[in-house]
Amino acid sequence: AESKGTSLSAQNFSSERWFSGMGIQRRDDLQYRFKNKKRFSVFNPGLPINPMQHDYNVLLNAKGKNITIINHTNNERLKIEADLKKSQQVRNLKQYTVVGNKRLKTSGRLPSLDKGMNEFEIQNTNDFEIVFDTRFYFP
Repeated sequence: AESKGTSLSAQNFSSERWFSGMGIQRRDDLQYRFKNKKRFSVFNPGLPINPMQHDYNVLLNAKGKNITIINHTNNERLKIEADLKKSQQVRNLKQYTVVGNKRLKTSGRLPSLDKGMNEFEIQNTNDFEIVFDTRFYFP
């Protein structure tokens, strides 16, 4: 099953997006948007989320070269081997990392999300905003 809401929708039971049994946390400090925070946690209440198989979008605006996104929980990482401007929005299309319709040179792959808390780190930039916009999946 797939959630109606995404990580950017408020996670509470007052709407028709979320239901008990989805592993939704009764807390209001879960974040999926981070600005200039080098280490942060992303919570996934459901099954592991893979960019190749799921509606999982990560949007990054950053200034720097060789910017790396690391999920320390599963040791997956993506290194963007380009010199990025803050005005460029980097996003993923399945296995591809793009700005507009131009594919970027990368190594690794966009880190998937394991169930529970995922500990992330961003390297080689101090000026960035990253957004995790995903649906959640349940057995």
